[in-house]
Amino acid sequence: MIKTKALLALAALAAVLAVSATPALAEFISRNGTSQGPAQLLAPAILTVGAGQPPLVCEELGSGLWKIRTKTGQAATSKGPHLNISGQFTKCVAVIGEGITTPASVNAACELQVAQIGTSGTAVTGSVAANCVVSIPALGCLVTVPTKGNTLLTKATLSKIGTNLVEVNAAIGSITNEISEGCVKAGLKNGTGKEATFSVRLQAHEITFV
Repeated sequence: MIKTKALLALAALAAVLAVSATPALAEFISRNGTSQGPAQLLAPAILTVGAGQPPLVCEELGSGLWKIRTKTGQAATSKGPHLNISGQFTKCVAVIGEGITTPASVNAACELQVAQIGTSGTAVTGSVAANCVVSIPALGCLVTVPTKGNTLLTKATLSKIGTNLVEVNAAIGSITNEISEGCVKAGLKNGTGKEATFSVRLQAHEITFV
């Protein structure tokens, strides 16, 4: 009887140790007590539709905002695994030739998301949280980067600057995009695969991660 109790006690202890040894998921943590805060663009955001296609470049992010979201339900939270970045990309151009650019714009609803991978605080994947639509009026062209087909993309990393700043550095390949008939007439093609890329460098204030 005593031996049986001892075995049960050891089994219970092993179970507790196993649970406590399981590493917690990496998370973003708000430093301002809310689920959101300011974000800014540190370097031009560049979208390449496909191989040999003219890049689209945006130099600024107006009203930049970060938002922490839960994994399930994407609810607002002050601590969670998903970080969404939104705002109005401005000063955008499409490079249509050597040294030749034409004005472009991006819809204000465009929203990007990075999600922490496992227990690694610095490794993240990138996703499109809300459709991003680029307009190039001179070409009568619309380029849409939809949520569908653009989830858990690599490669993106995080870095801490002090205790209240987080930098997101993304060079994402194999994005999916859709183009309008005007784009086709202008010589663009639908982009998929490694040739379709998006790069961005952002900084989120009043936030950290573990």
